[in-house]
Amino acid sequence: MPKIILKFESAVIKELPLTGSVLTIGRKPDNDLAIDHPAVSGHHCRILLQGDIYFIEDLNSTNGTLLGDKKIIKAGLKDQSVIGIAKHTITFIDDRPACRPARADAAAGAPEAVRIPTAPPPPRPSPDATASGTSPNLKRFEKIGALRVTEGAVDQSDFSLTENSTYIGKSDRVAIKIKGLMAPEVAAMIARKSGAYVLVAIKEGYPKVNGLSVDKERSLNEGDVIEVGSTKMQFYLKSA
Repeated sequence: MPKIILKFESAVIKELPLTGSVLTIGRKPDNDLAIDHPAVSGHHCRILLQGDIYFIEDLNSTNGTLLGDKKIIKAGLKDQSVIGIAKHTITFIDDRPACRPARADAAAGAPEAVRIPTAPPPPRPSPDATASGTSPNLKRFEKIGALRVTEGAVDQSDFSLTENSTYIGKSDRVAIKIKGLMAPEVAAMIARKSGAYVLVAIKEGYPKVNGLSVDKERSLNEGDVIEVGSTKMQFYLKSA
């Protein structure tokens, strides 16, 4: 079955099988694949199956969609095609055995289509909602999660977990940058789901919670100690 692989830097974030004829991608949570990044439009692009060929189609996004190094409106996909969206990449894997060469040739020759207009974007949040730099989504929660650094060399001592996804690693692109020669570019992610927080291991077994290695993911409770390499941080809740 064809699938896509979402990556941030070189770290695999998610694999998703293409079970239907359309898969939507964007920042909003109603997408089939939601990417929480300010450079990603609410409904950014979609992958659709037409006949026997999969296509990537930009949905009038603000920053565009790349196929390889080329900005596209609509283009055919073949096995190992790489889609670029903001700082993320999506690799298309087509493992269907029948007529694979013919599919690749057809996809390579697929013409670009006229940009399809989409509904106008929703109104921007009011100045009061963003004046402090805090996401307006926080109004839904009485408290937000935060990390207090208790050990290790980190640029700041306290981090508020205001986004739906907060990455930890030594890459310059992550929100919580740790130090260390052996530290991975992206080690872990803290996801916020309906007011609860979950630590997701990007490098399996590398992050720890209360001294125990995390292979997949683990829910966080107030007071938990997260250990990523030589850095330790305590999770707590504070008023939004």
